[in-house]
Parts: sequence; structure tokens; C-alpha cells
Amino acid sequence: TQKDISPVCQSEFPDIREAVKSNFLLSHLRESQLDEAMSRMELVRVAEGNTIIKKDEPGDWYYIVQSGVFDVVVNDQVVYTYAVDEVGANPSFGELALLYSKPRAATV
Repeated sequence: TQKDISPVCQSEFPDIREAVKSNFLLSHLRESQLDEAMSRMELVRVAEGNTIIKKDEPGDWYYIVQSGVFDVVVNDQVVYTYAVDEVGANPSFGELALLYSKPRAATV
């Protein structure tokens, strides 16, 4: 899957802060830790229909969704569909593989 990657703008930091605050694994980060993490983030644009992550592959990114609709697939079954407008915040995924050095648990 080809990804269009660019730096994150500071104007996007409030949305990132909000997404991280609602993530139970990352909500404990101190302000300085979150600032450091955000300074290293990149904006990734993915075309509709493309796979973002694949189940069982190594985790290399944590994703915070700005817009769009995407399916979470496990064993060829859609187990959840996120739509940013429906969630009311910016959903995120990919942190488990990074934090625990485990393969991806689902395809998105």
C-alpha cells in the first residue's frame, strides 16, 4: 500500500491531544512526553479502499484518524467499522503492536 506521508502541522496538535487522551493505553502520558511524541508524528494519507495495516505484520506506526470510514477485519470478518463523524472524536489504532512488540491483531 502506497502512503502519502508529510509532517504534522501544529494546528493538528489539539486533535492529536484529544485522541490520545481518550486512548486508555496512552492517556497517562505527561505533557512533555506527548509533546515529544507529536514532534515525531507524520500525516499519512491513504486512498479509499487501501489497507493501512495487515494482521500479523509487525507494528511500526500508531494511527490517529482525521477523517473517513474504515473497517477492522479479523479472520476475513469485519468486526468493526469506524466512521469519524459517528465516533465524535478521532479514533486511533496500532498502539498495541508498538507497546507490546507484537504483530498486528487486525487488518484495517
